[in-house]
Amino acid sequence: MKTVVKISEMFLSLVALLLIITSVGETGMPNRVMSMREYDDQSLITNISIPIDPIELNTPVNAIATLNSLYSQSSYTAVWEWGDGISSDATISGTIVTGLHLFTSAGVYTVSLTVTTQTGYSEVGIHRYVVVYSRGNSFVTGGGWFDSPEGAYPTDTTLSGKAHFGFVSKELRNENDIAGKLIFHFQIANINFRSTNYDWLIVNDNVAWFKGVGTLSGTGTFGFLGSVIDGQISNGDDVDKLRIKIWDIERGNVLIYDNESGADDMAMPTQAIARGSIQVHEMGGVISDLENTLITSRDYELYQNFPNPFNPVSVIQFDLPEPATVSLGVYDIYGKQVELLIDDIEFEAGRHAMPFNASGLASGVYVYRLKAGPHVSSKTMMLLK
Repeated sequence: MKTVVKISEMFLSLVALLLIITSVGETGMPNRVMSMREYDDQSLITNISIPIDPIELNTPVNAIATLNSLYSQSSYTAVWEWGDGISSDATISGTIVTGLHLFTSAGVYTVSLTVTTQTGYSEVGIHRYVVVYSRGNSFVTGGGWFDSPEGAYPTDTTLSGKAHFGFVSKELRNENDIAGKLIFHFQIANINFRSTNYDWLIVNDNVAWFKGVGTLSGTGTFGFLGSVIDGQISNGDDVDKLRIKIWDIERGNVLIYDNESGADDMAMPTQAIARGSIQVHEMGGVISDLENTLITSRDYELYQNFPNPFNPVSVIQFDLPEPATVSLGVYDIYGKQVELLIDDIEFEAGRHAMPFNASGLASGVYVYRLKAGPHVSSKTMMLLK
């Protein structure tokens, strides 16, 4: 008699290689569910190895699996399932199983390998995850706040309260690079994070993941991972969601903050924001409600910051009809500059966004001023603490 075991869904670290084995065989061959570190002498598949770093679109991906030498006198058949609807026969040499695949869409994929012996004994090994990104013109913007839950700050797991965020994450069309800025402020824990560099950005429908490094209160080297869902896109639930994870690289990746602690790095975020907006945009069929003005702005335009009033993070957006050198500053009501957000930097045509963190300023009315090529404009915003 054959039995069937369901493999429970688990959220696992991006950097962990997890192997879940489900065995379905002849009578007397029990089914198993185990991780790589838990496999025993009876397991057929003992390891699956796929590069853990994000892979650029249209780059060949090599997968290697190791089989138990106890089965070396058997002959096998093996099939890779790549998670994108495509399967391929594996190449087997002794106890080594290999496969090669080219992903044609950016995304996060679960890869599985099914190995069957000549006696009909089968095992399925599952690898989470293969992360595939593209170089294009996708970008993500957001600003607002959410209720940070207890347990998000490991130093004091009892802390909870408002956490403010603002971010812009953008793929550069003509450069092998990612541009962006993330500001995160959790006042009760004295967390004031600013990104300094982006490593990668992945956009898949209404979901995006981005990773990089930054500082806390202007010092140190800290890694960050952000994941967002734009709930306003057609397949969304009208609820924008956000996860922020920060760790201390200089102290061996000690966790500093994670509002979804314990979840897999590439899991879908579940934390709903309380106020603000998250928007995911993609080149070649613009996603969200910005329509084609994202790419084909005809006029210079400075938009009202959002949210407004705000405390302490808001996002300022502007349109450029052509490439231009841009300056963007914030001033108090007496005309004194209190923050220079953009200092004579060349921007391409299109819509751009810049987060502004006013945590060091007092409540009041402020003016933000855009100078782009021949265009100059300004608007007011209100900080309420």
